[in-house]
Amino acid sequence: MEISRGDRKARRLWAKLAEASQARAEREDMLREHTAEIATMIDAWNSARERLARYRASIVPLATDRTLAARAAYSGGKAAMGELLMSQRTELNARLNALQLEATAARLWAQLAFRDAPAETRAAVPVSGDSDPGALP
Repeated sequence: MEISRGDRKARRLWAKLAEASQARAEREDMLREHTAEIATMIDAWNSARERLARYRASIVPLATDRTLAARAAYSGGKAAMGELLMSQRTELNARLNALQLEATAARLWAQLAFRDAPAETRAAVPVSGDSDPGALP
């Protein structure tokens, strides 16, 4: 049984159309995955920035106030040196935790900023004194 030349061309055409359709579907899937991944990263970055803002607005000032109160009590003879040192240690830990939160937010920002950048851009990060590591470019 001989297959006519037109049938072969039609089969090739249908095969090419099927390949194009499959490639388009794969591209759309990859685009959806990429969009979801970027949205998740943006949510994580925003969450880290909000946690940092709350920490700086409430916990660090509270620890600082406690240290000042302990220092006043110690200088007034109403508190022991151990209490003063403990309040200072608590304040330092609060400040250190704030710095760790800031580093997390900066790391998430960098991941977002350089996510799909060309290799040259990732290798040569511009140094600028007035850039905010918590803000997107």
